[in-house]
Amino acid sequence: LQRYLTDPALKPNLHSNSGDRTWYITMNWATPPFDDIHVRKAANWIMDKQGILQAWGGSTFGEIATHNLPPIVLGGKLPASEYNPYPSEGNRGDEAKAKEEMKQSKYDTNQDGVCDAKECSNLVMINRNVTPWTDAEAVVVSSLEKIGIKVKPRELASSAAYTTIQTVKNKIPIALNAGWGKDYADPYAFVGALFDSRSIIATGNTNYPLLGLTREQAQEFGIEYPEGVTIPSVDADVDACQQIPNTEADQRNQCFADLDKKMMEESVPWVPYLWAKNITVTGKTVTKFEFDQFSGYLSVTQMAVNNKETIS
Repeated sequence: LQRYLTDPALKPNLHSNSGDRTWYITMNWATPPFDDIHVRKAANWIMDKQGILQAWGGSTFGEIATHNLPPIVLGGKLPASEYNPYPSEGNRGDEAKAKEEMKQSKYDTNQDGVCDAKECSNLVMINRNVTPWTDAEAVVVSSLEKIGIKVKPRELASSAAYTTIQTVKNKIPIALNAGWGKDYADPYAFVGALFDSRSIIATGNTNYPLLGLTREQAQEFGIEYPEGVTIPSVDADVDACQQIPNTEADQRNQCFADLDKKMMEESVPWVPYLWAKNITVTGKTVTKFEFDQFSGYLSVTQMAVNNKETIS
C-alpha cells in the first residue's frame, strides 16, 4: 500500500471508498468508572483521534469520526463538517474540556479534573493483537491517562477479542477492538444491533455499552446493576424511527441522525474515532473501476478490463 501511495505510476490503481463502517472505543456502563456519564464524556474530549488516524495510515484509510453512524449511512444528514460535539484543535483532544467534565464525576474526589478513585486504575482494555490496533493502542492509553484513567491493554486474536467483549458476564470495562459496518443500506443496520436494549444477549452480544440494560436483564446475565445509576434507553426512539417507511428516506434518515446526536450528547456509549474506507488495488488490465456503495464491495458488473494487456 505504501508503494502504491507513493509511486505516481501505481497510485491511480489504488482506490479508497467509504466502507460504511465505524471503529470505536466502547465503554461498559455496568462497570465503574464508565457507569458515570461524565467519565464517558471526558474520554471523548481527551481522545487524540488524529494520532489514531495516523496509526491507521492516514486519510487514505479513513476519516475521523465525530459521531456513531457514518454520514453516508445517514444519507448525508450528519456530516462531520456540521456536527462534532467534542471538537479539539487538530483533533488531538482537549485536555481542559476533558478535565472540566471529569471534575463533575463522583470518581474525581478532589475535583481536579483527574480521576483518582481506585475504580479508574488497572482497567482491562481488550484490543486486537495485530496492526493497526496495536499501533493505535499507545495513543489511547496515553490519552486516557491524562484524565486519570489507567488501562491495561490485553491483546487477543481478533476473534477472541470479540467473543471476550461479547460475553456480558465478563464485565469488560473498555475495549479498542470493536467496529461495525452496515449489513444493508439503512441506519437501523447500525442502531438495532448496537444500541437497542432488546438486542442484549448473554453471549454474542453487540450492544457492548449495555445501553438500556434493565435490572431484570442484569440479574438474568449474572451481573450487578450499577449502584445509584439508571441506564437510559433509546428503544422508544428506535421504534419511532422504524415507523417511518423506507420510501420516506429523508425523514427516516433525519430521525436516525437526531438519535445519533442524542446518544452522543445524552448517553455517550462510545468514543467513535474512525469512519473506515475500503481499500482496493487493481492491476493495469483494469480500465474501469466502480465501487458499489449498497453492497460495500466492488461493482463487478460495472468494471472493464483490457484483455490484450499483459499481466505482470
